[in-house]
Amino acid sequence: MGLSTLVGYGYRTLRSHPRFAIQRIEIKGAGPSAEREIRQILEPVLGHNVFSLDLGSLQRRILDYPRVKSVIVRGEVSGILRLEVVEHEPAGLVQIDNRILVVNREGDMLGSYEHFGRALDLPVLIGLDGNDDLTLLIERGLATLTALREASLVFWDNVETLDLTNPENMVVTLRSEAAPIFLGNHVIAANIVNYLSIAQRVREDYPQLQYIELGFPNQVAVMPVRGEE
Repeated sequence: MGLSTLVGYGYRTLRSHPRFAIQRIEIKGAGPSAEREIRQILEPVLGHNVFSLDLGSLQRRILDYPRVKSVIVRGEVSGILRLEVVEHEPAGLVQIDNRILVVNREGDMLGSYEHFGRALDLPVLIGLDGNDDLTLLIERGLATLTALREASLVFWDNVETLDLTNPENMVVTLRSEAAPIFLGNHVIAANIVNYLSIAQRVREDYPQLQYIELGFPNQVAVMPVRGEE
């Protein structure tokens, strides 16, 4: 038997020997719900010989799962398939057709909030139904949320919804304030800071407001409910 024949025989033996079958999958870096989904993707490889696996193909299949940003896949002769996963970081929630979806900073959909597997205390972008270019509108909404966060983390943390029905006059609702807050077509950081400096006094003087206007430079305006002016 020649050397090449021996090498070929040895290689075929490695690719078929039950000793090298995948018996366990270990996943690091994924949350519980993402890990369950990834395990479902990989379930068919259990029992397959580690030397017969196409690790590149497995990696691409996992990257097709929306929540995965990057993954390293390694097969070991001990029968363990190891994965190191980095998930996309949620940046906001989007309401479309009465469904709440999770998006990352690039506006990519990461799945439904209902099945995300953990609570996310993030603002919700609303007013998107019927829009022809959801991607552009979601990107604008996320950029607005980023601008609000940069203007004031306290304000951003209080945001419940950002209404994009009219992008030229976006509307924020806060958890602590029933009245809508008009932003105009972009965030004026100084107005956010000025509003926060008088918010408590405004609540004391005017328990009910029709709206708060922050869309004009160097101007914070409040409109009390009629009878409270």
